[in-house]
Amino acid sequence: MRRRYTGTRLPPFDWAFRPESDRDDLGITVHDDAKPTVSTGCEIHADAAGHARLGDGRKVYTLVFPVTTTASAPSHGPIDPAAHHQPHLGSRRAGAVDLLLGHKLRGFGAGGSNGFGGKVEPALDRADDALGTIRNAAVRELREECGLDQPTIDAASSSSCSSSISGDGSALDLCGTVDISVDQGERIRIFVFLDRVPASLASSIIATDEMLPRWYRLALPAATSCPATVIAPSAAEATAHATATTVTTTPSETIPLDADREPFSRMRPEACLFLALVLDRHAERPAAGSQTNAPAPRRQLFEVDVRYHREEAGDMSRKIAAWSVLV
Repeated sequence: MRRRYTGTRLPPFDWAFRPESDRDDLGITVHDDAKPTVSTGCEIHADAAGHARLGDGRKVYTLVFPVTTTASAPSHGPIDPAAHHQPHLGSRRAGAVDLLLGHKLRGFGAGGSNGFGGKVEPALDRADDALGTIRNAAVRELREECGLDQPTIDAASSSSCSSSISGDGSALDLCGTVDISVDQGERIRIFVFLDRVPASLASSIIATDEMLPRWYRLALPAATSCPATVIAPSAAEATAHATATTVTTTPSETIPLDADREPFSRMRPEACLFLALVLDRHAERPAAGSQTNAPAPRRQLFEVDVRYHREEAGDMSRKIAAWSVLV
């Protein structure tokens, strides 16, 4: 049995870190759902512009969140498999993780912050199956936007696709999907990945003409503790960062994981629904070199569904109509 969370207003970024008793105050309804797992099987085709669409017409996008566990982070013990149906971090210890976000310099979403990704283009990203093509698109966008690289899946070898993106704890790990629909407007599906970056590569990120990357250090709370905090730039640093041309790696101020603060105030509105779930997925794995022999647990993928009212003022100002998260 899985669990579905629903609401009509967006929750705070740390909602999934909070105990169940807080959900009523946040306007979140919780109920069990018999759907056994996210279906990752899909068919895609290229439209006239060369962009991938699902059979129901949704455009297909990727979104990758690179992370690396900091040297000072404690080893994470094995998580209780019985707790996997809940996003609340029931058995995970507190720890630290560095999250890479990009400040968009031009094009769609300019001025905002997000992970790295974009449209799937079957002609460029081709593999023998849809999921392999989607993963190749994620790899391509990651390389183009910040210089990080992962191996692609050749059409002849896409049999490795299922172990590479189906949520088994590999370096580029599929975490779930986000369906977005706008009343009388666009309908898209985003495949959300976690990229576990080796510490040796964390300082090799590059700025591009489209994205200016920046590392943010998050202190993840243990179960039922206070909300997560993130070490982020001061207000002066944030202003300088917006016009910078090089990657900075030394955040200096600790702030709450709060939608009203940088960098979260610059993220797309629906990011608050799933960012904590992505971080939870990373934090649950045993740290490199830990002594536990337990295999990395295989997590269910999340499904996020968001419906917005149509707004004329722009993408970031749309008002939520309803949302649901299935985990």
